[in-house]
Amino acid sequence: MAINGNGNTITNQGKMTGVSDGLLISGNNNIVTTSGGEISGKMVSASVKAAATDNAKSGSKITTTSTGISIAGGNNQVTTESGSAIVAKDNGILINSGANNVTNGGSITATGSSISYGIQYNSGRSGTITNTGTITTTGKGAGDASVYAHGGAVTINNSGTMDSSVFGVYVTTGHTLNNLAGGSITANTAVQLNGNNNTLANAGAILGDTDGVTISGSGNTLTSQGKITGGTNAVLINSGSKNNTITLNTGTEISGSITDDNNSASANNNLILDGRVRWAAASAA
Repeated sequence: MAINGNGNTITNQGKMTGVSDGLLISGNNNIVTTSGGEISGKMVSASVKAAATDNAKSGSKITTTSTGISIAGGNNQVTTESGSAIVAKDNGILINSGANNVTNGGSITATGSSISYGIQYNSGRSGTITNTGTITTTGKGAGDASVYAHGGAVTINNSGTMDSSVFGVYVTTGHTLNNLAGGSITANTAVQLNGNNNTLANAGAILGDTDGVTISGSGNTLTSQGKITGGTNAVLINSGSKNNTITLNTGTEISGSITDDNNSASANNNLILDGRVRWAAASAA
């Protein structure tokens, strides 16, 4: 089904199957998939552009061999409710342009065997991703991430579960990740700060099979009052990364090393212990 125009409302209580696209929308649209509704397509299950609202209601399911929901344009709101599910090969939700907001209370799963993302925010504009549900990747691709943010300034708020074989959250430059109480991020590298001037605040659990948090860049800040574990490093600052600050507050539990691969004091990376911190044996459990 393809719809072009503004102000459309789609309510689906049955099953929609597309040979190419399950549902392709452009314009100012409001898409509602009600309880029990199912949309499936070989390429893109739902694509919305320009000031749209996409709501995946409880009991609804979106399945595709490519991208679940694809957004181009600004001022879009995607909301998946508890009990809903998106299962996609490449991207559960893909944001290509504009300032957009995603709220996930359901289940988003990316299954591709190459690189796949639960949510990929690839816009040059700011936006928010809020997760109270579950975002997972299962294909074990080389660069898989539950959430990938590139371009713009994206704020990620997690009080749910993010689970991936490679990266839990991967961000480039200028992003904010708030892992709230009750939130967990689990992966080989749970959080990758791969750029400059990112902010990570942890009150939940960051669990890395190898590294809890890896910092590759400058001017990043990590503040924790939660749990950070890594089979090797709880926190790793890679060589060439400068002017990064790690602050561990009362309530922090660390399992694994805190490692700075820079051999020069001029790197000016700082570790601040601001309260009582519990140090445990290395484990990702």
